[in-house]
Amino acid sequence: MPRTAATLLQAMLKNSAVYLSGSILNKAVPFALLPVLTGYLTPEEYGTIALFQVAVSLATAIVGMNVKINIARVYYHVDAARFRENLTAIFSVATISFICVQTAFLVIIGLNINPFSIPDRWLVAVPLISFMTILTGFQLTLERVKERAWRFFFLDVSNTAITGLLTVFLIVAIGLGWEGQAISFAVFSLIYGFFSWYCLTRDTGFSPKVDWSVVREVSSVSLPLFPHALATTVVVMSDRLFIDKLVSVEATGIYSVGYQFGAVSFIFSQAYMKAWSPWFYRKMKEPDELLKKRIVRLTYASLAGVLAITVAYASFALVIAPYLLDERYYQATEYIVWISLSCAAYAVYQWFFPYLVLAKKTQFLAISSTLAMVTNLVLNYFLILEFGVIGAAYSTFIAYLISGILVMIAASRFVAMPWLHFK
Repeated sequence: MPRTAATLLQAMLKNSAVYLSGSILNKAVPFALLPVLTGYLTPEEYGTIALFQVAVSLATAIVGMNVKINIARVYYHVDAARFRENLTAIFSVATISFICVQTAFLVIIGLNINPFSIPDRWLVAVPLISFMTILTGFQLTLERVKERAWRFFFLDVSNTAITGLLTVFLIVAIGLGWEGQAISFAVFSLIYGFFSWYCLTRDTGFSPKVDWSVVREVSSVSLPLFPHALATTVVVMSDRLFIDKLVSVEATGIYSVGYQFGAVSFIFSQAYMKAWSPWFYRKMKEPDELLKKRIVRLTYASLAGVLAITVAYASFALVIAPYLLDERYYQATEYIVWISLSCAAYAVYQWFFPYLVLAKKTQFLAISSTLAMVTNLVLNYFLILEFGVIGAAYSTFIAYLISGILVMIAASRFVAMPWLHFK
């Protein structure tokens, strides 16, 4: 029996609540670990694990090339057999990319030009960790587009929780230092990657042969997103590399703690978007003017809500941070407000991103993200030299704001919506 529009909206909000709960728990685990990590790890060690995470994030962006966007793009528009062909093509593109990145990392190690200030033995493992993380991302995306919010919740949250527990054991009980967290992350990336592969094979399946015409189709959508995915990750992570090179590893560790506090405000928009995206793609298949007006009203209301929540959270975080941190990390509170505002600016980008995917104008995502990346890299250098570590937070906010505004302008151009006549 077809579901009414009201029922669909109710289901979306219900799923959003589940995603929000999962996002809160995913952020709660690192928060619960902060007193332990800042108590047992020096700022230098915390900076090293932050740089390890930078390496993993950059490799994940390059290996993944945001190919998982094709799962949401085609799921509602093709039959089961065609979807398996697309899933096989998506996996093939990611596998080829992984092989290329693994080779590049081996060359970097061989030439002794490691830019991440982490041991080579860890750098060589980064591409495989990233590939397994991408497999888990495929399964999570499939759970989301199938609107199986609780399965998404348990897969996502259990990974974070178990990884956190092993981290505490390895650092506190075994005394492995920063490598305790790296080992924990690597182990469960592999476990959940293989588990996700099993789930994909059992629930959906892969085609016995690779259809290279589908690979080309997937690549035509994903390749324009490669600069976008890379640029987005650079904006998120490059500040720590600049702080490491221009200031110190210790300062990187302190900044990373402040960034972790500020980024909590991101969970609200992220959780809502996990429910919004499938609903949006479905409703925009054949929208009438009334539906378009409702979508625009929901967009404006959502963005206003995100901004209000961000301001409230940042104020709260400034109060509680000193109670959770070792005194060596108190300076981290200086970065919370600007990182929180950066997350609010990124929410603008999040809300208008699906319009360009729907219009198959993903090349404009690459343009906006690349411009934001270049701005971020230039500002990081000059603002850190001028203002110190806080300059990295300034540059992050400016880069996200530019990216959001550009994507909003492009979306309004390529998808006709009543942005000014929504009443």
